[in-house]
Amino acid sequence: MTKTLLRHRWANFTRALGALERFMAAPEPSEMSRTAAIKAFEVTLETGWKLLRAYTEAQGGTTVFQGSKSVVRDALQLGLLLPEAVAVWLEMIEVRNKTAHTYDPAVVEAVYTALEARFVKEFVALRDHLAALVPDDTDSPNT
Repeated sequence: MTKTLLRHRWANFTRALGALERFMAAPEPSEMSRTAAIKAFEVTLETGWKLLRAYTEAQGGTTVFQGSKSVVRDALQLGLLLPEAVAVWLEMIEVRNKTAHTYDPAVVEAVYTALEARFVKEFVALRDHLAALVPDDTDSPNT
């Protein structure tokens, strides 16, 4: 069951990241496409930390009642994230809390700039790191 959940979380994360990468590839993004990119960022962050939680659980950890910040810190202990990455992930969680509850053009611009500069790179780094660690569908059906 845990590996099945892990594969499900992996699929959700990679789909969300793919959408975010497509939004970020816009040559001259409009306000609407920047707002859409920020929504995609929120979904990617949510699916990303849940993927980290599922991976931790698959390794025998107990994170069922942990929130995103605790899961990110646990990911450091498991070697899934470097200390510098943990700082960015914690920043992303704070930014996500702001974007989910307010709409301010200045915030949109600041978040979009952070997406370009740091956030998307961290998501890609997680995808690249976990790609070899997440079991694929060719594993035993009983996993």
